[in-house]
Amino acid sequence: MKGLKATALLTFVAASPAALGELIPMDEKSLSLTTGQSGLTIEVNQQLITIGEIAYKDQGFIALKDIALTGGDRVSAMDNLTLTLDVAGDGSDLGANALGSQEFIDAGGSVDNLNEVDQNTAISDGDLIISLRATDDSEALDYGLTIGSVELGSSTSTIGDINGGTTILSNVGISGNIGLIDIVIDNEGAGLNMNVFFNAVGEVELPFIETSLEFSIHNSRGDSQVVLNGESYAHVQMNIGQGVNSGGDNALAFNLQDFSGDIDITNIQLGNNGSSIGELYITDLQMSADTLVYGH
Repeated sequence: MKGLKATALLTFVAASPAALGELIPMDEKSLSLTTGQSGLTIEVNQQLITIGEIAYKDQGFIALKDIALTGGDRVSAMDNLTLTLDVAGDGSDLGANALGSQEFIDAGGSVDNLNEVDQNTAISDGDLIISLRATDDSEALDYGLTIGSVELGSSTSTIGDINGGTTILSNVGISGNIGLIDIVIDNEGAGLNMNVFFNAVGEVELPFIETSLEFSIHNSRGDSQVVLNGESYAHVQMNIGQGVNSGGDNALAFNLQDFSGDIDITNIQLGNNGSSIGELYITDLQMSADTLVYGH
């Protein structure tokens, strides 16, 4: 996709001299209706990503196989996606109309008892702001994700063809809608803050414990609820930056500032006889956590 965007940019630059030859002077009325706008907008259409294998090697391997990022039907390409990128100055132009839950509120949605960090007060001069929205906001920005399997492999496994080890997950299928994604990279070294509203339905098998289940993630019950245009969205906000571990060394820091949502786990099957043992419903789940990650 990056290559396509670069090609499009080069084509535009190459065509510019010819285009300049066709410039038509604007009258005062036309000029009065024209405004300057900074930043970059990228519309993404027909995005389909497939990956045969992603392998992480320690001594042995863990491999994700047969991955596809698609539209909501898990077959067709993802579209209806617009990215805006802006480097903040005085805060008057932030790319998107509003950030985080304020975007939902301005669009007529309801946001109740959400433990969201207000990014609008956190933007400072020089911060990079990346916002993802639906191009046509009358239609949901739907997505699909499938993963064939997650497997372990021995140290002698062949990269690109890791097999023969324990299969942890298989037949993973997830689809849903993205309400919005806002990413702010701080200009003063405070890290990357990611703010996401999403929902999901899916299914997964866990062969190593002979279990399968279906699930959905939303935020439509209890005291904390987020609803826009009939869709309910769970919320995740996380800051990723630097931290110091217990030994005094620098480490990668994940600060989960909020997860708010409801989780439904249905059609839980133990064994392979096809019988469900029941359903589990979790309402008003809220989590926060500080985590450090480093090598040993």
